[in-house]
Parts: sequence; structure tokens; C-alpha cells
Amino acid sequence: MKQQYVKLAPDVADVSLTGLYVISVKAMAIGVAIVVALNLTTPTDFIYDRFADLRTEIGISYWLAVTRRVLGLLLLIVAIGAPSLLIMRRLLLPVSHCLERMK
Repeated sequence: MKQQYVKLAPDVADVSLTGLYVISVKAMAIGVAIVVALNLTTPTDFIYDRFADLRTEIGISYWLAVTRRVLGLLLLIVAIGAPSLLIMRRLLLPVSHCLERMK
């Protein structure tokens, strides 16, 4: 009688760590969105003072001021997100090396 073996483990070539990175990026995006939502729903005098100068801007100067603030926000997000991804990469490096050896 011939024995048949069932392959229980996935093929190593099909295993990827991309999903973990995607989860990390999505978690950071959700976190930033929650912080922005909380900031928008909790107005304070400081927030009003920060945006009061935009009321006096007209035309191109208004759009330059808004663009500068949006770019500052994006730079802040990148400055927070990049180290998080680098730390995750460092933590997953042993797993990556193990997967490479199995191939």
C-alpha cells in the first residue's frame, strides 16, 4: 500500500512579509486620521489663533499658506512613519533571513 503525504505547510516562495508592512502603514494612517478627527472636533483658542491669519489671505497667498501647512503636515507624517517602518523592518529581519534560508 502506497502512502500519500499531504503538504500542510505553504510553499516558502509564497510566504511574504509584505502583509505585515501593509498592516503597519494602515495602522499608522488610521492613527493619524483619529488624531486629526479628534483635533477637529475639539476646537480650542490655540487652533483658532493658528488659522486666524488665513482669513486675511486672498488669492495666491491663501493657497501658498494652505499648501505650506499641508506640506508641513505630510512631512510630519513621514517623519513619524519612516522610523516606525525602519523599526519594523529591523524586527522582522530574522524572520526574513529564516525565510530566505528555507528557499
